[in-house]
Amino acid sequence: SFRYDGRLVRGIPDEFHPEETRQRLSPHLEQVIVCGTDETGLEIRAEYLQYRDYPVTEWVIYFTNRGSRDTPILSDIRVVDGMLEGENPTLSYGNGDTCGENGYEWFLQSIDQPFSLSPADGTSCNGAFPYMRLLFEDYGINIAVGWPAMWQAEFRRVPNGVSFTAGQKRTHMTLHPGETIRTPRINLMGFAGPQDHGRNLWRRWYLTHILPRQNNQPLSPKYCLHVLSANN
Repeated sequence: SFRYDGRLVRGIPDEFHPEETRQRLSPHLEQVIVCGTDETGLEIRAEYLQYRDYPVTEWVIYFTNRGSRDTPILSDIRVVDGMLEGENPTLSYGNGDTCGENGYEWFLQSIDQPFSLSPADGTSCNGAFPYMRLLFEDYGINIAVGWPAMWQAEFRRVPNGVSFTAGQKRTHMTLHPGETIRTPRINLMGFAGPQDHGRNLWRRWYLTHILPRQNNQPLSPKYCLHVLSANN
């Protein structure tokens, strides 16, 4: 969702004349792209990846001015804005790297009141870690939010579940002709069972699909030695 010239827009409405293309990138990865442009020249391009060997989806949105003049104000951009169904929602989250002794602590927060996570400054995880886990009675969702500028994730209790939004904390801009911006990338992984299963499932997916490889092999452990010398 986003606001365009002050008007709330959800998804890619018919006025953008969206078109969808699909392609299989590998035996385990399918890509869906939905792209459309409105009369002002604003193009929205939503890229969606679905992993076939793990219960993972990945999203990122691009906005481009294809017109000949500046766009109206584009603001409040959220790459995800929807509802997740489930009973007794609880959020497992961390405070990230605080550069202090209390860094990388983890907490459980019942979603009874609106709850928001965002780092303390423009860094990726000072005061809020961009990896979190939303837990319901019957299942959980691992969530990872990317980092092009200040990110924010918001959770609010609604009937039968949780309203969840994620994106950049503040966007309020116009796009000049030819300019493009993108949202944070977001990954969602569903799992059943305890948190330990969710953690290990995420690790297996990350090792399989995300961790860099060399000659198609996992990177070997690196040993670094820093030698200090002193002049007598």
